[in-house]
Amino acid sequence: MRETSGPATSATDTLLLLRAFVDELVRSGMRAACTAPGSRCAPLVLSLAREPRLRCYSHVDERCAGFFALGLAKASGLPVAVACTSGTAAAELLPAAIEAREARVPLLLLTADRPPELREVGAGQAIDQLKIYGDAAKWFFEVGCHEAGPQRLRWMRALACRAYAKTLEGRPGVVHLTRRVVSRAATVIAVSDYLRRELEERLPAARGKTVVLNSGVDLERFAAAAPVAELEQPAFLHVGSLTERKNVVRLAEAFARVGGGSLTFVGDGPLRPALEGRPGVRVVGRVPHDEVPGWLSAAAVVCGAALIEPFGQSLLEAMACGRTVVATRIGGPPEFVPPEAGVLVDPLDAGELSRALELAASFPSPNEAARAAAAAHDLRTQVTRVEEILRQAARGRTA
Repeated sequence: MRETSGPATSATDTLLLLRAFVDELVRSGMRAACTAPGSRCAPLVLSLAREPRLRCYSHVDERCAGFFALGLAKASGLPVAVACTSGTAAAELLPAAIEAREARVPLLLLTADRPPELREVGAGQAIDQLKIYGDAAKWFFEVGCHEAGPQRLRWMRALACRAYAKTLEGRPGVVHLTRRVVSRAATVIAVSDYLRRELEERLPAARGKTVVLNSGVDLERFAAAAPVAELEQPAFLHVGSLTERKNVVRLAEAFARVGGGSLTFVGDGPLRPALEGRPGVRVVGRVPHDEVPGWLSAAAVVCGAALIEPFGQSLLEAMACGRTVVATRIGGPPEFVPPEAGVLVDPLDAGELSRALELAASFPSPNEAARAAAAAHDLRTQVTRVEEILRQAARGRTA
């Protein structure tokens, strides 16, 4: 990512925007950054260095900063940011970028730049930095200069989330293999309409032969589950991996605003240390699959405020237990969570998430409306539908 400095943006605007950007990186899970000195990158370096939750390493040389960050990221498995000034300083990070690509190590390179009007006119430290890392970078974005209004601050936070997620995204070859499988398939099954739209947009070969059919839920198994623990009420529960995509740190921060009850995380992942030790928060870790219904039944509200959720199986299972849910509105949950069963939220808005927790806690428990909504996704019905799709595909027709 590239930050362009210019006269249109005041120092106050720049610092506010960068503070929001860095705060969001930390919320997403970033724990370390490496910096190299320079006047154009000074606001970014100061924003990183002043963030108390981030361990910041200062280096005189950009090449050293890049390889030091590479080692940190390889050891931790978490993305590490590298910040430097414009010109050939940014080029010094290319060797580390190539190594990161080849070793599949997550790095986030943050480089300053001169304004566009200073390119190709002989100005100091002004070279063409557009996509300077070529194919070594998975993603490039030119941030530009902006005023620090509410919408732009929100945009900077979204940009930070996206940048962090991009560093951890997929492995090479996945898109190519998916394209080949889809092109040869008679019928493609997507577990949500959201996934169908995404698939058909990216792979035209899927258009006209993609059927939406979710995984369903075993109503009997989840409706009959007995609680495995007594949790302080109102009891909020999250089931799933503790990763940046699941948005668990922001969920914990939103819970802190509620001012009572308990928040339990069933699952594990790299963000576990960021959750443990918070007041009212308990991290159970991984549990056998057979125990999941009991944990769902122990809660009053089950939370799934992921940055993006292709479907949301644990939310559907919670509804089958008669539990109210707080779910992201990005992805599949809006397709099966009606207003009487839960609250849909913007996952990037901590204030909205906190209010959603309070509202969901006021719903009846057990919530029979949630159970009724889940009944429309009975596993037996879904199995019958899959069998019919397979029969039609075998006959050479799309479902």
